Amino acid sequence: MFQTLMRSTPIWLFGLLIMAGCVVASEFGRFLHRRRTPREDETKSSTEGYVVGAVFSLLAFMISVTFSIAVDRFDSKRALVEHEASAILTSYQRAALLDEPGRTRLQGVLRSYAMSRVALERTWNTPNDEALARTRLLQRTLWATALDACYPLRTTSLASSVIQAVNETLEMGSRRELARLEFVPARVILTLVLYLFVASSVLGYMVDANSGRRRALVYVLFALYTAAITLVVDLDSPLEGAVRVPQAALEQVAAAMSLNS
Repeated sequence: MFQTLMRSTPIWLFGLLIMAGCVVASEFGRFLHRRRTPREDETKSSTEGYVVGAVFSLLAFMISVTFSIAVDRFDSKRALVEHEASAILTSYQRAALLDEPGRTRLQGVLRSYAMSRVALERTWNTPNDEALARTRLLQRTLWATALDACYPLRTTSLASSVIQAVNETLEMGSRRELARLEFVPARVILTLVLYLFVASSVLGYMVDANSGRRRALVYVLFALYTAAITLVVDLDSPLEGAVRVPQAALEQVAAAMSLNS
C-alpha cells in the first residue's frame, strides 16, 4: 500500500507530506512535554542534547546508506542506457554488411527502434504505456527482420555476427525494462519516514522551541532531512520526479542513424 502511494504521489507532494508530518510530530512532543513536566520544575540537562544528537545521527546514517543504494541503482540504469546505445549502433553497423533488401529493412527497423527507446523515457510523472507497447512491437519486428535478412547467409559468420548483435540489443532492452521495476524496498523508505517522525517528537519533547528563531531552526532541520529522503525516492524513480536517467547516448546514436538514412 505504501509502495503504491509513494510511487503515485508527485515527489514535491510526498516531500510536503513528510515535512507536515515532522511539524505535527514535533508539536505533539512539545504537548507531551508540557503535560508531563511543569514549567516551574523544569530542569535543563546536557543529556538532552546528547539524546537528540544520537537520535538524528542514527537517522542520518540510515539515510546515507539508503542514498548509497539509490545512487548505485541510478548508475546501473545510466550504464544500461549506454550499453543499449552501443548495442544498437553495433547492430546497425553490422547490418550494413548485408545484401539488399535485407540491409535497408533491418537498418530502418533499427532506426525506428532507437528512436522509440528514447521516446520511452520522455515522460513526466506518468508512465507512457503507448510508447512501451510500440517499443515492444518493434522488438518483435526487429528480431523477425534480422532472421529474414540473415536467412540466405545463415551458414556464414556474417549472419552469426549480425544475429548476435541484434540479440544483444534486445537483451539490453529487456534488462532496462526490468531495471525500471527495481526500487529500494518500500519498507526501507517507510522506516526512514516513521523514524523521522519519532525523532521529530523527541526533538519537540526535549527542546524548548518557544522562541521564533529556535523554532525556525528546528523547521530547517526537518526540511533538510525531508529533502534527503525525497532525493532518495527521486533517484529511485526513473519515470517520476526531476532526476532522470540521461538519454544522451541513445539520442546521439538515433541522430547519427537518422543522418545516414
